[in-house]
Amino acid sequence: MKALVERAEFWIGFDQVADLRLDRAAVEAALAPPWSTSPVEGQSNRVKTLKRTMYGRAKLDLLRARMLAA
Repeated sequence: MKALVERAEFWIGFDQVADLRLDRAAVEAALAPPWSTSPVEGQSNRVKTLKRTMYGRAKLDLLRARMLAA
């Protein structure tokens, strides 16, 4: 966090960085959320893979059946 603030001084100016330093806890909380999107990303990746393998082969009903089976 300290290195980020030091680099930010160069790009956005001292006044804005002073505000970041005053509210450091909020900035750190925003940069490191307590939750992960891994489960959602996994499902999205699975659906995209199925759609790519089925591209041009069948209609929506077969694609739906494959998604439910996988």
